[in-house]
Amino acid sequence: MKFNMRIAIVFMTFVIIGCALIGVQDNEYIYDKIWDVEKIVIKDETGKIADTIGVNHRFKVEIYGYLPDPCWEVYKTEVEELKNEFKITPLTRRQKTKICAQVIQPCTVFVDLIAKSNADTLKISIISKSRTITKTIKVIQR
Repeated sequence: MKFNMRIAIVFMTFVIIGCALIGVQDNEYIYDKIWDVEKIVIKDETGKIADTIGVNHRFKVEIYGYLPDPCWEVYKTEVEELKNEFKITPLTRRQKTKICAQVIQPCTVFVDLIAKSNADTLKISIISKSRTITKTIKVIQR
């Protein structure tokens, strides 16, 4: 009986170590930009779609785009603020070991910003893997 118990303990040890190694591989990701962007919607502080925004006022950018398959997820958004432009890059990731059907997946990204520019216009640029699209809004002094 002791011999069988030792075999069981050794077997369970190998199973636990093997599962732990598989778990480590599951956490490895592939990183990339959002695959494509369809449109940008700008909303003011009240949530209404806006073409103008006041200086030092908050506004929200809604980015509607696509991922190449359901395994991809938006995990972070990089925002570069220039004098009168915001360059926004939604970043995605995918676990290397996952297998998914190649079906284009729609996604939406929300970014909260503050209009700090005193320029007459503010340019919003969304950078994706396939293209960059821009939208310009007027900045008004309130």
